[in-house]
Amino acid sequence: MFLEFITVFIKTHGTALTIITFAVAIITIILDKLLKNKARVVSVILPFVLGILFNLISNLILFKKIVFSFEVFYAGFLSGTFSSIISAFIKAILARKPIKSPVELMVEEILSDAFGKENLGNASQLIACLLTSQNKVLKEEIEKIILTEINVGITDFELHSVSALILSGYKTLSF
Repeated sequence: MFLEFITVFIKTHGTALTIITFAVAIITIILDKLLKNKARVVSVILPFVLGILFNLISNLILFKKIVFSFEVFYAGFLSGTFSSIISAFIKAILARKPIKSPVELMVEEILSDAFGKENLGNASQLIACLLTSQNKVLKEEIEKIILTEINVGITDFELHSVSALILSGYKTLSF
């Protein structure tokens, strides 16, 4: 399932974006190890910021100019979303855990970066199931699962940001 996902990603988005995505995933994993839960907010948004930055740099190298367009932002967001999945996949392999679906890997990675893996409960499974079983998922439904399943104090900003990131990431991955 994961190899199919990578193959479709490469065919759909090309080799250059795939290389950028893997670079973002590797850097994210390294920085995550170095930060060790000290800056959860940074680790949540880091893949997306790096994805946008690397896409800007690749445009500078290829076209000799910095173009901040919707395409660059979208490619960066896509790189960030997919790198979250790759990071979760690599972490699961290293921890010798069963490999989950790409959607569940993305949701789990975002939630664990935001709230800590030990606090997730069944939230990632429930949200992934919700996303893949319905045509239209509302952000409020994701927020409800987060509030009922995650065992830490969550601010409104964290709740709205993380649920929007999960929903946007899922929509981005639906190619």
